[in-house]
Amino acid sequence: MSATAAMTFGKVGGDAPAMDEGTYPVTFERCEGPIKSQFPNDETGEYPMQVKIFMRVDDGSGATLTDYANLPAEGKQLGKKSKLYGICVAFLGREPAEGEELSPATITGLQAQAVVAIKPNGWPKISQYLKARRLPQATTTEHRDAALKRPAPPPRPVAVAAVRSDEQRDEILRLAIESEYDTPTLTNWIHATYPGKTIENVTPQEADALITALQEVPF
Repeated sequence: MSATAAMTFGKVGGDAPAMDEGTYPVTFERCEGPIKSQFPNDETGEYPMQVKIFMRVDDGSGATLTDYANLPAEGKQLGKKSKLYGICVAFLGREPAEGEELSPATITGLQAQAVVAIKPNGWPKISQYLKARRLPQATTTEHRDAALKRPAPPPRPVAVAAVRSDEQRDEILRLAIESEYDTPTLTNWIHATYPGKTIENVTPQEADALITALQEVPF
């Protein structure tokens, strides 16, 4: 077999995920590595080993975000100023104890928030990791009444509006601002709670549930 016949041009890459800049809820799925970084250490000039991290975007889009983080040098501990340490803190939701051993298994399946910027080539870049905001799941009136141990009122055979009122929309936006949710975070939360819905087309009942859930968010 000739060298040309054995040559490969590599695998064809995919397209950039369709997403805007903003803050997204993400779930840590897996990582690959160790692999050698393409960029040398500023101080030592050596090329550190790193891992490639895969995260699912929890906004109903099915998108996957990837990122790279350097591993500590052989024989060294994971420094608190390192990117990988910050990633672990965000997904754990706490500061690890001194001497605690961290691994991909430690944070697999856990959630955090990723602040996403879009590079000139259209690909997303994670600029910051934040601890997950425990956004409450909006519930139905019946579920809220059960939780409060109150009997649900009997259903009334009345006509129900198909879309929330302007007053409900304004109240959701007001509470979101008070809770320091930016527009992408609020949109992603509504979509995750009511798939396919936005603040413009939720029903009055769904809008009431969103308002109640936002009122319960601690400041």
